[in-house]
Formats: sequence, structure tokens, C-alpha cells
Amino acid sequence: MVMWLDDPSMKHLNWRMLLLANTAPAILFWLLSSLYLKESPVFAAASGNLQEAHDTLHEMRRLNGKEDVNIDFERTSESSPQGRLSQLPAGRSVALCIVCFCYNLTIYGTFTAFPQLVPRLMHSETESAVLELAKGACLEIPGDLFGLLFALSLPRKWVLYLYFIGTATSSVLFASGTEQGLILGFYGNKLFPQMGSVSLFVLAAESFDTQIRATGTALALGVGRLGACLAPMVYEFTTNSFGTYQAFFHMSSILLILCLIFTAAFIPETAGKTWLRPTESTPLREDIKASHGTITDGSTTNDGNIWQPAC
Repeated sequence: MVMWLDDPSMKHLNWRMLLLANTAPAILFWLLSSLYLKESPVFAAASGNLQEAHDTLHEMRRLNGKEDVNIDFERTSESSPQGRLSQLPAGRSVALCIVCFCYNLTIYGTFTAFPQLVPRLMHSETESAVLELAKGACLEIPGDLFGLLFALSLPRKWVLYLYFIGTATSSVLFASGTEQGLILGFYGNKLFPQMGSVSLFVLAAESFDTQIRATGTALALGVGRLGACLAPMVYEFTTNSFGTYQAFFHMSSILLILCLIFTAAFIPETAGKTWLRPTESTPLREDIKASHGTITDGSTTNDGNIWQPAC
């Protein structure tokens, strides 16, 4: 909307004004967060604010319509074992880092490329470049909805395979330079990454045992954000080195195919599975899942795993 008001052709944009306008949503969400966002119950309990942690869990239970779930917990006298990098499974961790890095590198690379390329390659004389970008942005919304649906109903890796193949194909089509290829490639690069993002980040969290989950997830997502930071420079470097925008999109398609291979070879499927194991002293409760929180109820298994409340 701001670009439309400034210059629909995107040829003489006031970038300082655009940056200032983009701070408005951040300020709004900061105000809403300060008013309504509650502290993590894990952090509150670890800081000694047990009542605050209990109140937050009670609100979470009410919002999820799970009034029958027990949210009582007690702090253990012994501290929970902390995950270290040396405890992470090497092959799986490296593969997840590569996949998260390439996901961010390719998607944020297109965020850099499309505002430069769409005005030059795609829009017609009767349609503004801003409108074309807006149509692509709107396509991300059904992509998110499909991604949520697929994450709830399909194995994580199947959804990722669809993302890898769909986005790689879209990148090749956009690099073809033909009118039809540009259109299909542009919209495909908007749709498929949104479909894969939910399953990718859920897979990253579920791929580690509860004791090392925070460490493993932080490592994978942190390396991914590094890819996002480098994406604009990588796009500019490949474009300047090869003299064409097509180099970046060909590189993206190759990286995504490599990610498909790494995912198939080194990352196990996690949908419907749990890393918590039952023992004779602590029977497995059917309502406990490995992805639910980290506040302990004070009981541990013989192998050191810490059981968690089902909320």
C-alpha cells in the first residue's frame, strides 16, 4: 500500500519513507505484546515465579478447551540436565542446519530479487509492478493454510519433498525468462516455501530428544537465520559475477535438490512419534507428547528423561 501511494511503477521509490512506514506494524505489535503476551511458564518457573507460571498454564488450558488436563507441577531440587552441542546427533543436526540455511537463503534471496525483477520483467503497461507483487504476496496466505493442513495430516518429510521439488521447479521456470515461465516461477516461489515452512520448523523441533531439544532447535534455526542475513549479498554476488539474475535461481534449484537428498538420507521422520520412553518405575501416559512444554512435574525416568505435563 505504501509503495502504491509512493510510486506504482516502483522506479522512483522513496526508500527512507518506506522504511519509516514499515516501523508502524512493529510498534503496534510491541504495544499489543506488552499488554497481552504472557511470559513463558518455563522461564517464569525457573525464575521462581511459580504463581505466574501456574496462571499462564491455566490460561493456556482454558484457551485450548482442555479443562481436564492437570497443570500442577513442582520444582525439583536437582536441576534439569542441559543440552550441549556435543550431545546432538551429528548427521541429523548437520542435515537440519543445511536445510534451514538453504530454506532461508533461497526465500530471502527471492525477497531481494523480485522487487528488482518484477518491474523490469513481468508487469504490463496496463498493470503496475506493485499490483503484481501484491498478488504474489496474497498467494502466500493460502500457502500458509495448505502448509498447516499438510503438517496436521501428512508426514513431515513428504511435505518437505513437495516444497523442495515445487520450489526448485519454480526457480528453473523463473530463470527460463519466458513469459509463462516468469509467471509460474514467480507464483511458485511464493506458494511452495509457505507450504513447507510449518513442517520444516516442526521437524527441526521434533528431531531432538527433550533434554537437548532447545539446543538442537536453536542451532538449526540460528544457522537458518544466518542464511537469511546472507541472502541479499549472495543474490547480488551471483548476479554481478555471472551478469544475470538467472544464476541465483539456478543455484537455488540445485541447493533445494541437495536438501531433498540430505533430508531423505539423514533426517528421520518424526510425525506421530515420541522420544520419551516408558520404564517400569514410570509408566507411559498416553496423553503425554514429546513436543509439549518443558516444565517438569518432578518425576524422572531411569534413563534421565524428564516427564512433562500434558498441557
